[in-house]
Amino acid sequence: MKLYSFLLILIFVFTAFNSAGKNNFRSNDTIQANIDVDSAYSLILKNKNNPAFIILDLRTATEYNTGHIEHSVNIDYFNPDFNDILKTLNKNKTYLICCSSGGRSDKTFKEMKNLEFAKIYNMLGGTNLWYATAYPTTKQVNPILFSVTDTIINIDSIEIGIRKNINVTITNCGNDTLTFINRTNLTGTEFNTDFNINTSLTGVDEYTFIISYTPIDKSPDSIIFSLVSYDGTLNYFIHGNKTYNSIANTDIENFKLFPNPSNGKFIFNGKNISSIEIIDQTGKRIKNYDNIHNNFKIIDISNFPKGIYFAKIISNNSLIFRRIIIR
Repeated sequence: MKLYSFLLILIFVFTAFNSAGKNNFRSNDTIQANIDVDSAYSLILKNKNNPAFIILDLRTATEYNTGHIEHSVNIDYFNPDFNDILKTLNKNKTYLICCSSGGRSDKTFKEMKNLEFAKIYNMLGGTNLWYATAYPTTKQVNPILFSVTDTIINIDSIEIGIRKNINVTITNCGNDTLTFINRTNLTGTEFNTDFNINTSLTGVDEYTFIISYTPIDKSPDSIIFSLVSYDGTLNYFIHGNKTYNSIANTDIENFKLFPNPSNGKFIFNGKNISSIEIIDQTGKRIKNYDNIHNNFKIIDISNFPKGIYFAKIISNNSLIFRRIIIR
């Protein structure tokens, strides 16, 4: 009897521990929630520039075209292939799902939970309540080019003549097909790419391509690689590190620039810096600081519009990029 009681206690403790462990894992790694339209609107604003955030509108094309949440992607719930389409979606992205009143999105929410999607939000009340609350809608359908990969890419130390490849991933977060007009011609540089200009991305598609770097000497290289699409231009700031003096390298790698974001005035510290260039998102140099001395400590671009810029910091034999933000 005592042995039986002891075994029951062991089973109870193990079950409780295991359950707690699972609950903790889910709370840290999954979010599966029903939310109201106010929370949905806040979520959309928070993720405005997040390539891993997708709004799925499950209504028919006719319903969708009468007005929809901006940047939402239409996947018709009544499409015979709907469940197969769901299975092709990236399960690590964040999804806000909606329909007209909440019926279709509720069923889809449950199905996506069964398919083990990590982060799903079901908008209660659907677009009917969204309209009634007077939140903004649009009839526009357009592609949205986003970079999944960071747009500042450092290719770490490589031996001369040795090729190194990096994977770069882009995505379409809009409902229309994303196509490309042009890309940077890398001929004659130490960089190369297999990007296919004929690539087209629909809905929430992703595309991964390679940028390669093969140094031919010891001096550092950098290039701005641009993808020109019908949604606009996406720029990658790519820096190829090479063999350089360890002391100078340490100095530039320890470069600090703060506060960031700021009102446009940035303080920095660092040694052996010869110049700093400020570049906007189109790749245009908007300000340059040459002949920098150790007592030079302030970058002032407060007269430029709010947004994201890049600081290109150059020493005698090293170069790095830093993203800076004016708010």
